[in-house]
Amino acid sequence: VLGVFGFLGYYQNVHGLKSKLSNICLNYISLNHYDYFILTETWLTNDINSNELGMDNYFIYRIDCNNLNSIYSRGGGVLIAIHNRFCSFQITLPDPTLECVAIMLKLVNIKIIIISLYIPANSPVDLYNRHCLQLENLKFSFPDVTFLIVGDFNMPDIKWSNGGHYAILSGPTSG
Repeated sequence: VLGVFGFLGYYQNVHGLKSKLSNICLNYISLNHYDYFILTETWLTNDINSNELGMDNYFIYRIDCNNLNSIYSRGGGVLIAIHNRFCSFQITLPDPTLECVAIMLKLVNIKIIIISLYIPANSPVDLYNRHCLQLENLKFSFPDVTFLIVGDFNMPDIKWSNGGHYAILSGPTSG
């Protein structure tokens, strides 16, 4: 559960959303009190319509795994769902080869950009660099906006710690 400025959200790596659709529909009443969802490894493809996901009352923004952004035939994919009581829109990102979706929304007196990204395991350093460059350019384009970046970075040897309002990357945990 992620709470930012009283804006309550939920994050999960779902390892295949399509196979869990019936569970989501059954749990919809309990899930409906969240303002947003961030899901990674949705494993969705363009043959699944967002309306089939059972997330009524939510605007769905997603990037599916495809031949532009992955060398894999399945896996990956990111999704952000924002409750329809909020005004939100997707930000067009310049690099379509990355599994990354960004949305902007305005709360009472603050603008937030929510980003969900997925980086496959054992990815080359170049892929991480391209993600970082895209995030840096986005922050440069929107300097007065609060960012929430959530995802599956597939960095098992990195030790993360909480630095207050951000995570701190402190280096490899193994030799």
